[in-house]
Amino acid sequence: MEETPTGATAPPRPLRGFHPPIEPYETGLLDVGDGQRIYWECCGNPRGVPAVFVHGGPGGCGPDHRRLFDPERYRIILFDQRGCGRSLPRAREPETDLSTNTTWSLVADMERLREHLGVRAWLVFGGSWGSTLSLAYAQTHPERVLALVLRGVFTLSRRELEWFYEGAGADMIHPDEWEAFVAAAGEGVGPGGFIERYHELLTSPDPAVHGPAAIAWTTWEAATSTLLRDQPHVDEARDLSWALDFARIENHFFRHAGWMEDGALIRGARVLVEHGIAGVIVQGRYDVVCPMGTAWALHRAWPQAELHITPASGHAYDEPETLDRLIGATARLALDLVRGGANPSRRYWLSMAGIVLGTLLVAGLVGGAVAVRLGPGSLVSGTVVVGILLGGWVLGSRVTERKKLDLPLWRALTTAQARELARFREFKRTGRVLEPEDEPAAGSADGPRAADRSSLSRKDRARMADVERRRAARRRRSPEGSGGSAASKDAGAPDDPTDPGRGRKRRRGRGRR
Repeated sequence: MEETPTGATAPPRPLRGFHPPIEPYETGLLDVGDGQRIYWECCGNPRGVPAVFVHGGPGGCGPDHRRLFDPERYRIILFDQRGCGRSLPRAREPETDLSTNTTWSLVADMERLREHLGVRAWLVFGGSWGSTLSLAYAQTHPERVLALVLRGVFTLSRRELEWFYEGAGADMIHPDEWEAFVAAAGEGVGPGGFIERYHELLTSPDPAVHGPAAIAWTTWEAATSTLLRDQPHVDEARDLSWALDFARIENHFFRHAGWMEDGALIRGARVLVEHGIAGVIVQGRYDVVCPMGTAWALHRAWPQAELHITPASGHAYDEPETLDRLIGATARLALDLVRGGANPSRRYWLSMAGIVLGTLLVAGLVGGAVAVRLGPGSLVSGTVVVGILLGGWVLGSRVTERKKLDLPLWRALTTAQARELARFREFKRTGRVLEPEDEPAAGSADGPRAADRSSLSRKDRARMADVERRRAARRRRSPEGSGGSAASKDAGAPDDPTDPGRGRKRRRGRGRR
């Protein structure tokens, strides 16, 4: 987890902004069945890392969404979900049938689009409702996901829906905006009944009924999406045609709880862990629409994902700190995925095959040269070949053990391995071995994020064990059993790099800075 420090001092670098505007080089409408055709487009580098942007709302894609990715490094794929944007038919029409518009139909649509575009696997980027759909897709098709970038995490849990739409929390932060939302719902409805009441209003064929309801629904969300009120965004949300698409689909999904069991996406994070899927989570500290607790729970269930908390941000993706972290995430993952290849698992086994073939080639050449010089039946030539083969096997075992290939496949270390690495970091920095009570908690800077690096070697573990044995021996020899008497400490004993107090003092000082 990482949180940008706040304070009066200027940031060490300017915040990153959007990439330059870009236009698609290919567009289309894909027939996905059920009378639905979804709009899609491709931008950027046709040979770049495939990345699909999963929009929130559900609302639709816009030109700025293309600019979250480096067009030189990514093949950027955007699509409008069923009933949204340029997809057909539009949800704004009262006669449009939404019964085939479910979370799982959208997951199937994404898979059809991937196959249609000939993409083997892609990076999946989603925010808000887009994070919900991204998680559902990744947990259903983990082999098709290179990495995940999530923002403003939302999992359609009962608690999340009640918080924002049923007067169970967000109304206390924005009581003025909530009052307008309640008024538009009409008489005889209270907490726990607003989603159902708005369903009745939004499905009414009377424009005088469904129109004001749609605008009230979208205004409530737009007015609370940013830390500081963004009036132009609120005004845009009051466009009737857009509001009808947005409100009808969103209410439809909320009324059915996404066709998922409560908490299913958090529990399903084990699939991401099992498949070693890398991830970056960017979450605004003051996100009222999708509170931070959900992102925190996801990070706990999926510890190898990085969690970046932006301290002066709400829900919107284009707030400066959040945008900076999203741009940084896509930039870094582009390098990682290019280095690791489109398929980390295949890359690993190809590397292993390369070691074996290289060893055989060298053994053959050296053995042949020795055989020519000493005779075909020479015992020396056979010994040389066997020796080289044995050396290659040892090398391969070392690469496997230490995971020096540093591929995404091996970054999904267990929490225990991450903790072990944190202990070694502290040993390297202070000469002190962390005791269990001193170890960083999950989510700290030295906790699950340490899983981005390779695990310790046997030699390093042996060094740590030797330090621990020496510390234990000093305790046994000490009169107090803890490395010296209180008097000696008060008298200003020399600063022992293995003294536990030294490490704690450093941490406190570092925390203040």
